[in-house]
Formats: sequence, C-alpha cells, structure tokens
Amino acid sequence: MRKSAEKTFARKDSAKRAMMTFRDKNPDLVAVQLAVVPVAGEKDKVAVQATGWSNADVAAIDAAGFVRIENDDGGAAIAAEAAADEAARGNPDLEIDDAEAEQLARESDIDDAAAALVAGLEAREAIADEDFNLSDGELAPFGEAAAGLPDVAGPLTDEDFAGSRTPTLDELPSLTFDSYVAARETALALGATAFDVVAVDGGGFVVSTVLGAKAAKAAKRKADKEAAKAKADAKSKTKGEAVERGKAARKAKAAEKKATKAKGGVTTGVAKTPKPIRPDGSKTKKEQMLDMICAPAGATEDEICAAIGWKKCRTTLMRSVKASNVALRVEKNAGEKKQRYFGTRAAA
Repeated sequence: MRKSAEKTFARKDSAKRAMMTFRDKNPDLVAVQLAVVPVAGEKDKVAVQATGWSNADVAAIDAAGFVRIENDDGGAAIAAEAAADEAARGNPDLEIDDAEAEQLARESDIDDAAAALVAGLEAREAIADEDFNLSDGELAPFGEAAAGLPDVAGPLTDEDFAGSRTPTLDELPSLTFDSYVAARETALALGATAFDVVAVDGGGFVVSTVLGAKAAKAAKRKADKEAAKAKADAKSKTKGEAVERGKAARKAKAAEKKATKAKGGVTTGVAKTPKPIRPDGSKTKKEQMLDMICAPAGATEDEICAAIGWKKCRTTLMRSVKASNVALRVEKNAGEKKQRYFGTRAAA
C-alpha cells in the first residue's frame, strides 16, 4: 500500500518533469536512481520510484512524493520502468507523443550544455592569474557546448531564464514556477495588472491571464462606474452653481425693487395711486369707490358696483384703499348679507 504522501501522475511526462525538478533541487543525490513505474491497482496512473538511497536522502525523497524502494530491489525498479514503457505504448493517456519526446530531449540537452558551461567556468577560475586567458583550443569544447544549445519551442520554465534575460509579459503564461510567491512576484515585476496564479498537475504554478481577463473586465466596469459618477457629480455641481446664481439674481432684483419703492417710485405688483380728478371735474371709478366708503354711512360692495356699473369691485377697492392711505373698517350690520366698508382719509 502506498503512503498518502506519495504522488501519482496521470501522464508519464509529468512524472519525468518531477524527476528533473528533484535533480535540480538535490544535485548532491547522484546515487539515488529514479524510475517511472505504473501504480498497482490504479489504471492510467504512474509513480516515481527511488532506489540506491541512504537514510540521509529519505527527507528529500519523501518531500518529492517518490516511492522509496529498498536497495536490493533496484533491479526490480529497472524492470518496472521497462514494464511502464511497454504499458505506455498504445495507451493515449500515458504514451508520450513525438512532440513531447522531442521537448524532453531538448530540455535534457539544455541541462547537459549548461553543465558543460559551468565546468568551463570552474576551470577558468582554477587557472592562475598569469595564465587566465585560455587558448582557442582550450575554449573550443565550451564554445561547442554553448553553440549546441537548442531553441526551446515548447513551454518555457523559470529555469530557462535563470541567469540569462528577463522574460517579457507575453511569455509570462508559458513560465512554470516552483512557488505561488515566485509566480506572483514575477507577474507584478513584469507589470501584469490582471492575472491569477494557478497550481498545475505534477507540481508548480503558472500565471493565467485568461482568468485574469475576468478581473480586468470587472476593473473596467468599476472604472467606468467611477467615471460616470464623477461626471454626474460635475453636472450636479454645475446645476447647483446655476441655482445659486439664480437665487442671487432674484435677491438682487428684490433689493432693487425695495429700494425703488422706498424712494417713492412705482414697482410691479403695487397698486397705483388713484388718478386725480379729471379736468372736466368728473372722478374716476376708484375715486368714486373711496368717496362712497368714506361717507358716514359707508357702502357695501353691491352698492359700489351699482354706482359705478361693475359686477365686482372688492379687489380694486382694496388696492385703492391701500394706495390712497385710507384707513378701512369692515362691519356687518344686522339684516344685511354683505359687509359694509367704512373709510377714513388720512389727515392732510
């Protein structure tokens, strides 16, 4: 029975990538042999078995999720790997196609060439100062190794860029990172504004800009909403300023009207002073009204209308009384339906 910490893989290339990652993280464990084998009782699943290990290697192997096989079972592990290769043939879920095999070969060539370059650098450091400049013959093997580095046509990993150049934002989705923090910090350093960090099968993390597009749309909707709100606020402010200007204009006009009235001028809405007696001695309708109410007996509205030939006169009477500075008294005598008006002219 497998331990719960042991990993299984749905594809053989995923298992081999895990083996390559293990080698990169543990370069000193050269004695540990790794092999991809099918998982017993689980169809279309493979695991990585480790042989040739010592007690000091257990922690690293368990951390990688590999199956530890006792040293005397090394031959069985090799046979199991061969059986896995045989079982992979004809199985579309486990079989590695030509493109994937070519990609793995290119990645292996990269590791070999990089190791050769490192060896060359170490050799140069070991040379004395006076003999530091290597001859063309001494540099030839390292130059050939550098020239033999293939162009990687498949997905790039963060190791591909280590010590060389900074990846571009377009290359970001093709990179695989060992940790969530490394993926996020790289995305932010490259200026990515909308992205998601997603775990992948077999270990590692990638930066997805497809899922981030949803966040970008949400951010755009939020920005549009804020812009619309700012526009509405500006419009409301402009409208408020117009209202305030209208209030100020009306206030100034009222003050001007009040000043004109205080000077004795005529303003709109105020009853005009009754016209004086006409040259022929006849009086205006308003003068007749005032004469009738200023008489000792006073007058009702019906009596005034009958005298001047109108149907109604109350409103005009009130305006004339106010304009002529006549003191008005209203009474209702017994037996009369209408009010009786009594006026007293101001002393001259």
